[in-house]
Amino acid sequence: MMIHISFHQKARFFITVWVGVLTFLILWADLPAAAGSYPPSSVLLEAQPAGDKALKERNETYRFGIGDKLDITVFGEENLSKVYTVNDQGMISVPLIGDVRTAGLDIQQLEQRLENRFREGYLVNPSISVELVQARPFFIMGEVLSPGDYEYKTGLTIIKAIALAGGYTYRAKKDEVTIIRQQDDTTVELKNVPVHTGLRPGDIIKVKERFF
Repeated sequence: MMIHISFHQKARFFITVWVGVLTFLILWADLPAAAGSYPPSSVLLEAQPAGDKALKERNETYRFGIGDKLDITVFGEENLSKVYTVNDQGMISVPLIGDVRTAGLDIQQLEQRLENRFREGYLVNPSISVELVQARPFFIMGEVLSPGDYEYKTGLTIIKAIALAGGYTYRAKKDEVTIIRQQDDTTVELKNVPVHTGLRPGDIIKVKERFF
């Protein structure tokens, strides 16, 4: 049995095939350009929320400041092992060795400094462990109901800090918040900071007043 295909049917068939082929070729040619428009995998990974490892690394590089509470253990010396608070001079006062500059140091640097000081005629082979037990407070001022200093906790953001301070006053300029932050030996002022920005210990938040 023979099936008769008209000229018009053949033409439509070949046109459909050629359109499909051309579409495929165009898409294939555009793939490299499209692939280049996406950020590299390393950038995507950096944009993802930090995991436990990244959080641990950040804690290890934490630098002490005024108001931090540190649990210092001098192994084998119970009378020297206790919780110390960094005073307003950036020091801790330790029996036998006196005041020790602490502000600006990380955990390993402070452990090394304490061991060196105890080694100077007090202990033969000191072994010391330092742990941060309570970070210094943050401060909030300006147009909030209860300005002052508050205990820092992990995960705090500006908007959560404002809630802790009782919320905005009716005069607050809610879209203009400033953070004053200590970075190494420099104090920086960050203006117009989004309210979901994370806080650091010792940060000073300023909520401005609107004039209309």
